[in-house]
Amino acid sequence: RVRGVVTFSRSAGPTYLSDDTGGLLIQDHAEASLSPGDLVEATGFPQLGPFAAILRDATLVKVGRANEPQPPRLTAEEILEDVKDAQPVQIDAVLREEFAGGQRLILDAGNLLFNAHLEDGHLPPINPGSVVRVTGITSIEALPQTRSAPRGFSMLLRSPSDVVVIGDAPWWNVERTLRLVAFLAAFTLVAIAWIVVLRRRVGQQTKDLRQAKETAEAANRARG
Repeated sequence: RVRGVVTFSRSAGPTYLSDDTGGLLIQDHAEASLSPGDLVEATGFPQLGPFAAILRDATLVKVGRANEPQPPRLTAEEILEDVKDAQPVQIDAVLREEFAGGQRLILDAGNLLFNAHLEDGHLPPINPGSVVRVTGITSIEALPQTRSAPRGFSMLLRSPSDVVVIGDAPWWNVERTLRLVAFLAAFTLVAIAWIVVLRRRVGQQTKDLRQAKETAEAANRARG
């Protein structure tokens, strides 16, 4: 039996709890209507995960309310080094791509890529390159060879408000660079084509002038 504060919950799981020792993932449980901040007791079948315990086939009983844990603001390195698994955290990152109608983000924090998935709702469009502050629940990924060394992580977002833009994307980005390159390439092709046409016209005009001169000189010689 464990007791903790709900940080995220679906009616039949998963539900995440947090206490002074860390986070706990309850994979599946009897239906329960819970909200973040609910204090619950959970009983079930424990399973050892790579970095944190997992509870299955659990029963959750609400026993009160408590202050919802304030997620610490961490770097990607701190999340991995301190193995912050199944815990709410906050991290600043650069948005690289947005997928699935605003439900999945690819983010870059200190040259480490990770994804953040929104369970419910949709995020508004965010320009790639924007700096965002993301609050969510971590899931540490293990190296397949060892199953004990963290290699990366992903984050579960609970609502669209878990993503806040704190820095606009730079105006000069990859998309605009590619557009400029395409424009310059097209302009160069048009310029080359115009030069070729112009040279042909000049050549033809020079030829015509030479022929006219030769004709005039021939006519003068005939009259003389």
